[in-house]
Amino acid sequence: MKLISLIIVVLFTLSVAAEELTPASSETGETAFAYLITSADSEYVTTLHILNRSTEALSVTATLYDSNGDQLGLTAALNESIQGLGRISLGAADLEQLLGAPAWRGPALLKVEGSAVFELMTTLDNPTGLTTSTNCATTESVHHVLPGISYIRFINQGEKTISNIRGRLVTENGELIGLEELQLIDDLPPKAAQFLRADQILNLFGSWSGVASLHINDIESNDLRLLALDWQDRNFINLSCNQRSQKTSAPISCSEPRPQACIQVSDPVCAARDTGIRCVTTPCDSTEWATYANGCSSCADPLVFRYVKGSCESLLEG
Repeated sequence: MKLISLIIVVLFTLSVAAEELTPASSETGETAFAYLITSADSEYVTTLHILNRSTEALSVTATLYDSNGDQLGLTAALNESIQGLGRISLGAADLEQLLGAPAWRGPALLKVEGSAVFELMTTLDNPTGLTTSTNCATTESVHHVLPGISYIRFINQGEKTISNIRGRLVTENGELIGLEELQLIDDLPPKAAQFLRADQILNLFGSWSGVASLHINDIESNDLRLLALDWQDRNFINLSCNQRSQKTSAPISCSEPRPQACIQVSDPVCAARDTGIRCVTTPCDSTEWATYANGCSSCADPLVFRYVKGSCESLLEG
């Protein structure tokens, strides 16, 4: 009995010690990346904006990585707290001081972890006075590639090396430029980033006229990010922002007889429901939209005409 009690005490002690030594898991927090952070020595000046999207106070920590994926300085807090819906703005010199990071060459990757929902925005002040956004990245393609002008930055924001990155370049008409599949990057280590320069793109694919799209072939990673940057007159301009279309669900009409009982399954739908409002001379809305747990529960309501998949809130946000 004494032995069992001793084992329980030891296990409890080890459990408490483990909890005290284990850092807070990022799975319970929020993570975002700033993909192009210049050093304070650069003539291209980066400013990082951290925007608190919640009404709660936000605390954030950050880790900086150079182009090889090596950590620069420490993982450290960037602030005491950011008030609800507020923001802070930090320059490269601020990051160097807060993280204890030495000056670096080329753009760096910044990983930011927060206690509540937040967004990152980075601006780049060019030597000519032009300011542009640099934190808009894409995953599978970039669609503004000009011969002799465009740079493409490949960024690995994950924890594993991404190997054998291959792709193809096509014209505005969808015609292939060069070979169907070309090796672009052999190995991209964790947190590393590499430019495919304008001259390298020309050497790989040959010359073309007009704007082209670079499509990355299937790779076994979701951590690859792409930046398409045009360099003209000492200005870097990010042209990586795209919005992909979303499939819209067809309306499903409720049929008779109506359901009398439904299984409690969470598969939200947005249903059109009769408000009961009727007007004689003035137009008015006799239908409203409401979210139900699933299609069955929506049609169990005799006031519902039809529904579409997804909650009303998510459809409005989309």
